[in-house]
Amino acid sequence: MTVDNSHNSPDLSMVDLFKSEVETHVAILNENLLALENDPEATNRINALMSAAHSIKGGARIMDLDPAVRIAHTMEDCFVEIQDRKISLTSDDIDILLSGVDMLVKIAEKAESRQGFKEDEIKKLIDNITAIVSKDRKPGPVEIEKNDLFIDLEKEKIPDKIYDKEKKVPLNLSVSQPPGSPSLQNVRVMHTDDSCP
Repeated sequence: MTVDNSHNSPDLSMVDLFKSEVETHVAILNENLLALENDPEATNRINALMSAAHSIKGGARIMDLDPAVRIAHTMEDCFVEIQDRKISLTSDDIDILLSGVDMLVKIAEKAESRQGFKEDEIKKLIDNITAIVSKDRKPGPVEIEKNDLFIDLEKEKIPDKIYDKEKKVPLNLSVSQPPGSPSLQNVRVMHTDDSCP
């Protein structure tokens, strides 16, 4: 099944403008996704990714290119979730997101004819992007300054890594229930590494 929007062909100058904007924002997406692949903790890249995806979504909506709107919107939501939940992306996650970028390029290239968009491919891609943040996973590394870190398990999960803010090294941890606590809603995460006072 293909998505056919040929009944509402856009003005050629608008197509050229859209292609130019997509080219600009795709470069930003590729640069920052590859940077995250090389350094998963470079979370400062997320804002640029969100902005680029949002801009492509807006342009695609003006062009009435629904497949591009859906993909860009899903990617933007994914980046928001990654930032809010401090999720570290894996290489497989990056590959999926890069596939989304490639699909946006293909759609932009066909913006004038508005034909040849395969709905099954688009749906599969969107499902794969959504799965990046929908699967049960722990948030990424967290930096702490004190010896103890209290976490409310009703609001967040115990991080898979906690880094000493000054030494920038991962800490060995032990998890215990604070004395007098009626439940494990609050737990204490303590250093067990002798090298970290």
